[in-house]
Amino acid sequence: MQNAMTLGKRAFTIAVAVATILWSVSASALIAPLSASAETSLSNGDLIKGSLSTVYYFYDDERWTFPNEKSFFTWYSDFSDVQTVSDTQLASYPLAGNIVVRPGTWMIKVDTDPKTYVVTRGGEIRWVETEEVAVDLYGDNWNQWIIDVPDVFFTDYSEGTSMMTAELVDGMQVIDGSTVYLIWDGEKDVVTSAGQSANGLISTFQISESSVALADYTTGDSITSEVPSISDSSQQATTSSAASGDLEVSLSNDSPEGQTIPRSTTNAKLMAIDLDAGSADVDVSGMTFSFTGVAATTVLGNIYVYWNGARLTNGKTINSTTRDVTFSSLDITVEAGESETVWLTADVADSAFGTAGVSFSVASADAVTSTAASVDGDFPVESSENTVTSAAEVGEVIIDETGSLSDVTIGQEGAEIARFTIDADNEDAVIGSITLNIDKATDHSEFEIWQSTTLLGAGEYIGDDLVMFELDDAYTISDGNSKTFKVTAKIGGDPNDNIGTALEEDGDLVAIGGDFGFGMSVDNGMNEDGAACAASTDECSFVTIIGGKLTFAFNGPSAATDLQIGADDQAIFNFTLTSQNDVTVNSIEFDVTMTDVDDGTDANFENFRIVEEDGTTLSGPEEITVGGATTQALVFADEFDMAAGDSWDLSLVVDISDTADAAALDTIVAALDSSETDAEDSDGNDLTVGTDIVPSANLTGNSMVLNDSTLTIDLAGAPSSATVVRGSQGVDMVGFSFAAGEASDVNVTSADFHVYVDSDGDDTFDEATGDLDVLVAEDRITSCSLYNSDGDLIDGPESVDTSENVSFDSFDWTIPAGETEKLIVNCDFANLAVVATPDDYAVGIALAADVIAEDEDGDQLTATLTDGNTADTIEVSVVDNGTLTFALGSGTPDATILIGNSSDVEVGVFRFAAATESFIIDSVTVGNSGNDRAADSISISYENEDGDTVTSESVLASGTASFDGLEMFVPAAGTADLTLSVNTSAVSTSGATSGDTLVLTLDAETVSRTGVSSGATVTTDLGTDLAADTFELRKTKPTLSKASGSPSGSGIPGLDEVLRFNIAADSHGFVTVDELTFKVTSTDNNGGDWNDCDTGMATSDWSIYNIDDLADPLEAADSEWVLLDSGLAACSGAETLSYVILDLATSVEIAAGTTETYSLYFDTTTASSSEDDTIRIDIPIDSEVATIGGGTDPDGAIIWDDDTTSGTDVDGTYVRTLPVTGGTIVY
Repeated sequence: MQNAMTLGKRAFTIAVAVATILWSVSASALIAPLSASAETSLSNGDLIKGSLSTVYYFYDDERWTFPNEKSFFTWYSDFSDVQTVSDTQLASYPLAGNIVVRPGTWMIKVDTDPKTYVVTRGGEIRWVETEEVAVDLYGDNWNQWIIDVPDVFFTDYSEGTSMMTAELVDGMQVIDGSTVYLIWDGEKDVVTSAGQSANGLISTFQISESSVALADYTTGDSITSEVPSISDSSQQATTSSAASGDLEVSLSNDSPEGQTIPRSTTNAKLMAIDLDAGSADVDVSGMTFSFTGVAATTVLGNIYVYWNGARLTNGKTINSTTRDVTFSSLDITVEAGESETVWLTADVADSAFGTAGVSFSVASADAVTSTAASVDGDFPVESSENTVTSAAEVGEVIIDETGSLSDVTIGQEGAEIARFTIDADNEDAVIGSITLNIDKATDHSEFEIWQSTTLLGAGEYIGDDLVMFELDDAYTISDGNSKTFKVTAKIGGDPNDNIGTALEEDGDLVAIGGDFGFGMSVDNGMNEDGAACAASTDECSFVTIIGGKLTFAFNGPSAATDLQIGADDQAIFNFTLTSQNDVTVNSIEFDVTMTDVDDGTDANFENFRIVEEDGTTLSGPEEITVGGATTQALVFADEFDMAAGDSWDLSLVVDISDTADAAALDTIVAALDSSETDAEDSDGNDLTVGTDIVPSANLTGNSMVLNDSTLTIDLAGAPSSATVVRGSQGVDMVGFSFAAGEASDVNVTSADFHVYVDSDGDDTFDEATGDLDVLVAEDRITSCSLYNSDGDLIDGPESVDTSENVSFDSFDWTIPAGETEKLIVNCDFANLAVVATPDDYAVGIALAADVIAEDEDGDQLTATLTDGNTADTIEVSVVDNGTLTFALGSGTPDATILIGNSSDVEVGVFRFAAATESFIIDSVTVGNSGNDRAADSISISYENEDGDTVTSESVLASGTASFDGLEMFVPAAGTADLTLSVNTSAVSTSGATSGDTLVLTLDAETVSRTGVSSGATVTTDLGTDLAADTFELRKTKPTLSKASGSPSGSGIPGLDEVLRFNIAADSHGFVTVDELTFKVTSTDNNGGDWNDCDTGMATSDWSIYNIDDLADPLEAADSEWVLLDSGLAACSGAETLSYVILDLATSVEIAAGTTETYSLYFDTTTASSSEDDTIRIDIPIDSEVATIGGGTDPDGAIIWDDDTTSGTDVDGTYVRTLPVTGGTIVY
């Protein structure tokens, strides 16, 4: 066997024979007169030459040489882009090196070496060891894929590992059917024609998929535009060369935090990044996200990037070595001065991984590939930590194609191109959107998704054959149920094209679980897209397009459409006519079948015409024969021409006579007689029905029904019954739905309404019992008006008359045929004291005759009144005044340290809510259960009715401060905030004392307010007093933060830095630090117990330094370190080290207004680098460690001293910059 292998290699070497091509460019191609004018302006990527023929590639003010034509033509197809510059300018650019053969194109060899090599990225070459490998890659003509490289240029290449079996390398273009893939970064990326052109990819170098299966390669991002790392001949580029403007990268306020995400979740949102452009547009083509969580990378599956709700990438996994995930070809545009938000989402693993924290970061400006001149941000831009857990698992949705679909016709509207089921299992599934891969989606239009006969939403093309359907309203599938959906479209494209529809990525089905509220797991039985979807038996929906040189497609009207008796231009057959080539249509025939043809003298149907979309007559009119058969043929012989590719939407229309014989429920049906279509091509050759003219069978329309115009009036559900205060204006009393029949638009011109009252509190509107004797609507309601549902005035105002009626005359309000519109009665109330508490009012339509309407021909019609609210179903109750409540506002500050002698420090937000009417608050009282001396003064701020911010100031005396003469406005059915601020006293021996507190309370008994509508002043108790949080007064305070350069990512076991952090002292005084507590989070993937207390963990393993003095640690002895386990006990035995306390014998001082940076070191020698052990060091919040023993009392995350004699041994309870979260280090 060894001898056979040796012979194979020898035969392969002998077979290699190609001629070396010298580098020479013809004069006609390159030589142009040189000019002594100013230097030519150049950009990265330009091709240049001087007076000689050598061509160079310009990049970063250097020139790269093309050594010969063979290398040049792997990058470019011709010399048309070469610019001639002066020899002086050319010489000003230093030579950087030679351009090598483009990766994935020719194999190369040299005359002095029999080996043949495949070229990969960066000029690395790999020896193809056997002929079998070459055949597997390039086919039987493999020896035609070899060029010679002169020995002198062979040193431009570096030799990598040999290739013993065929494998696709970066740069190879592989064609599979009609799809071209580029192998890049070890993945197969679909390359569109635009992507090939933008990156200079030459079709000559496309190889066919052979024994090297594309299926073995992960699908990457589609390449639709230039990717600098692909197009750059020097192979130096990592970002776009066209730089302009600035880009700011920051964490979005919408970025999620603190989530606990169950196992198997699909498309969980983990991070949101804001991209802000400066003075110029910025294109962002790539981003790298670093996985900074402690967890193993395998707890997450596919990672995606979304922008504007659309998925920009195929799913990628986190690199287990670098812990990065990189996305290219993003094609995000941030317009000048604008901001865009990019979302990072992930699928959670379905394995049993326990519980883990996950977080991501954009580590630096280099992680963003863009056209920006500079990328700025507070790097690393880090997400909050979210938790994934396998203790709970989301439910599952199962999607699968179903049924056999009929083929569709070019021009057909509402054609069904996909049908599938979605099953919900273990949770209700709330479907919000679905993105489908539809073959040649740009050929088609008017995408819609349906469940049964309900339209759920329209589809939007988002690129790469993806159509996104955002449902108008989320659709819920109950647990255990299955629903069938269909997708329809208007068909374009060409005859015999196939339309495959598939779900490309699981995350493209957004199904939120009713129990957990996260994306449910997706079992995708509809995942064969592109070339893989080639038949109706595949895992996709599949239809074929039927069409010819001339194609008819029937498009309605639907069977539910009525025709109005006596109306003109009634459509009875809508169709699309599409021409593949230039054609002349000589005649089209329709057969019309009618219940009744005429009344013996006049036809019931007249003036048949074929019209264009804008109503222009294309052919006709034609007439039926009076006294003829109920089915008659109409031939439209007005010749017309269509150009290749034309697609016209046409209609057969007719005028309906108002003869006595044209009765309601009569019908008419039109059928296109395809066999009688007469058309010819541009050469005068007749088109053949069934071959050239499609379809061959007749197209029969729906049966259209004649009907008179109708109007139906019913009580609307909204507005509903309500309560208002006396004097209220613009009150919606009742709404009525007006539904016009299919036959005609209806115009309403007059309406009378009756006002019903109840003044005795018995909830009956009985005018005979004396309600009207006490409560007269004419006095209580000053006027009423009519509005539509959009708030547009229809008529009014009008007054209530002595008969308790309000009448509206001589207006025009049109309800389109087949539609329903809402009419709302809106009234103003007088400010009169109520009688029955409350007084009740109802407005109704007593009789159908109280509404006058006419059809579109001006004929009056009689409405049908279903419910006129005469039973007071909808009523309005009037009370004397509204109500006011209050609570702490969502923006109220948490307990913290107040610095002495500070101004306008916000300490509380109180939110007032008004019901029934708006209020003006004119006085409040604030109490203090802390120390009054802590505040020089306190102030409140609020908005008045004009929206202006008003501030009022007072002083605490005996624990209270009063505010009078206020004008705070609280809107009806809305809220308003009152913000409480303080000016703190100076901390001194004669003033306030360090540690004094402020606990401010809003007194519920003293809130005086006046109703805006009722004018009533109310002083009743609002309920329980509301207290803001506790605030502690100090002269100064520490601020802790993670320092720039704090370690994260890859590490080497040993004594090294594990956390770098800052402590800053406020400018009002110095801070002394006595004690710090560190939290240790680690993993032991090797099982070697390296992080256990009994495996050598010692206080000597720890040291801390000021970053400015790494020679001398802050601790004087190892005994200043205390090691604790997770139970907060002294670390011993097999317990894992969880906390480390530093109790300094000599405290460290941070001068006022300065920041000191500290570096914590830990010896991790016993951690396993082969199994990716990890560690992260944090400074926790004080409450987490307040009970830890082992140090001076009291203990906490930090023990510090204020710059006063009274402020010693202060814990971190009120230090709001905790926790400080370190980076995860992976060994």
